Amino acid sequence: MEIGSDFVVLDDHQARAAARVHGLPVTGTLGLLVRAKHQGLISEVRPLMHSMVAAGHYASDRLQEIIHLPARRVAEELRLPVIGSVGILLVAKEHGYIELVRPYMDSMRATSLYLSERVYGGILRAAGEA
Repeated sequence: MEIGSDFVVLDDHQARAAARVHGLPVTGTLGLLVRAKHQGLISEVRPLMHSMVAAGHYASDRLQEIIHLPARRVAEELRLPVIGSVGILLVAKEHGYIELVRPYMDSMRATSLYLSERVYGGILRAAGEA
């Protein structure tokens, strides 16, 4: 049977294990909420998670802790390489996905990212745009 989905949403431990045995990508309700946040469909996961837990939905202490940590700390704890948004821009330019780093940097600086002029200049030099 084909249903045209990228993953199956299951919270039951045994059902998740069975789905994985059959090669199905699995996420739970909390994973679905995280995806919804990344797609801009909801603004926060935490309040919904707290409501679910209060209503009796199980979420391990570790999972609740991970959802509370900023992404960089989670990656570091899991020993994953961290390059940050500026690093992603530099790699994207290097691989030809974007032509210039500067417009993205300027947009980020205008809305949320603080960089000193010295650091900003160093990034542009690294990108070959200084």
